Amino acid sequence: MSILGTACALIFSIISLLGTSTLLNSQESRDAGKTVNFQFRPQKKADNVYLVGQFNGWDKGKTPLSKGKDGRTWSVSLPIAPGIYQYKFVIDGKEWVPDSKAPKIEDGNGNLNSLLVVAPKEYDLKPGKTGDGILTQSAFSHDPNSRDLARKDSDRFITRFRTRKSDIAAVTVQTFFNGKSQRESALSLTHSDPLYDYWQGEIPAVATEYRFRVRDGSAEVFFGATGAHSGTEVAPFTLFAASYPFLSVPEWVQDTVFYQIFPERFENGDSSNDPADVQLWGSKPTGSNRMGGDIAGVSKRMGYLKSLGINGIYFNPLFASGSNHGYDTYDYERVDPRFGTNDELKTLIAKAHERNWRVILDGVFNHTGTEYPAFKSLRTLGAESPYREWYFVKRFPLEVKDGQTTYEGWFGVPSMPKLNVMNPAVKTHLMGVATKWLTETKADGWRLDAADEIVHPFWKEFRAKVKSANPNAFILGEIWGDATEWMKGDEFDSVMNYRWRQLTLDFFCYKKLTTKRFDEELTRLRTDYQPASQNGMFNLLGSHDTERLTTLFLREAS
Repeated sequence: MSILGTACALIFSIISLLGTSTLLNSQESRDAGKTVNFQFRPQKKADNVYLVGQFNGWDKGKTPLSKGKDGRTWSVSLPIAPGIYQYKFVIDGKEWVPDSKAPKIEDGNGNLNSLLVVAPKEYDLKPGKTGDGILTQSAFSHDPNSRDLARKDSDRFITRFRTRKSDIAAVTVQTFFNGKSQRESALSLTHSDPLYDYWQGEIPAVATEYRFRVRDGSAEVFFGATGAHSGTEVAPFTLFAASYPFLSVPEWVQDTVFYQIFPERFENGDSSNDPADVQLWGSKPTGSNRMGGDIAGVSKRMGYLKSLGINGIYFNPLFASGSNHGYDTYDYERVDPRFGTNDELKTLIAKAHERNWRVILDGVFNHTGTEYPAFKSLRTLGAESPYREWYFVKRFPLEVKDGQTTYEGWFGVPSMPKLNVMNPAVKTHLMGVATKWLTETKADGWRLDAADEIVHPFWKEFRAKVKSANPNAFILGEIWGDATEWMKGDEFDSVMNYRWRQLTLDFFCYKKLTTKRFDEELTRLRTDYQPASQNGMFNLLGSHDTERLTTLFLREAS
């Protein structure tokens, strides 16, 4: 299929705002997607071009394009499952460029990504239209083990159901208790995207089974554990209420105003630990230079922090690393000497607690730096290294350079090799790190970097270990999109609410949303997460990963 056309026209409208009785019978789960053809012509000569996007984990070394006979046009074709995706092209491993032929979306940092809509094959057979009695069954979706069933409180569950966009008139849910019918209640259409409508309702916690009734025109179908059928013989979903834990968020979080500290840039309080390449404080910052900020500087400026009215600190990585940002960890067990010592951190947290402040640390557990001992062993010993299964190695010898394909890195970045966190030895090590800093320094929790890059079983065990060490610890995940999967009570307490940030900027800064649309999108955001999370969301307007708020407003005003 082409990446242009009707689907892209649909995406423009949604992004600008953030009968007969017929059944279409194929299931979406059997839809392998469509082959999408990407073409790109760089403005200048390129040695290589890669495709990166949500469909390949933004890995800039995973999907190469081939140069055409004209020597200028690069292309690649690959099957992509139905969905809405963002993507870019990467030239020579460094320059990230959107597709000039596709619609664009801002990522909130002043950058543009290209958009791709891949419709299910069944959509090509008949357009969706409410009231025509044609039900596009392949679009029906409900997963009781996913975001579609969540505990609301002790008495109720929230249930969700998906249909094709503008295709269905009404959806209801029937609930049963030990095989006997309880009631049938309507689901409300909460929001839509270019492909689907999303419905939501409630199920009583005493129910043991449930199924959905879908109606349009004269057509009616029931949807349950065995799929969709025109009669009531469809098997219902089984509900085991005990399998859905309550989300319990520490009470202190709802009253905490966090101040984020990028330690290298905050304040240089001890020049004796400055790195050799330290620059004069106030020099123009770059992506790699160092100013000498440290823990002593934070201790020195606690009066200033108090004057701001904050009562919580979120530290960017403090542990030994090779960069000024600290996300390429060399040693999880030691504070970076340029910031101070383990004891200095312990003392600082004690001082914060004396003021009734909370302190959370940045946990970078998805990847390490290339000087981390386990990775250094792999580089030296190759396949003979005892750490062979600690990373995702594709072949030896390992090459640490842009464009390398010998191991997986975070977003394809060679300086941040991805850890195999479900390897028993890796998992044991990281769980020990997580509890060590809580018990030894009395830190109040973790902000978890690249959290959606790590599998759910790891985070479930992580929560159990952390809460065992400190039941009142705050677990905050870095999730930029919909975090429902991580917010069901057995993983995170909260997430960095970039979705709220984007909506706020779209309304106040970019003027993209009407008041009505802004309110609708905020309602949608609230309904995505359990009520228990609402007072503990980490709402932010800027971070180390975004432009300064002032910069955005000044640019938009100019």
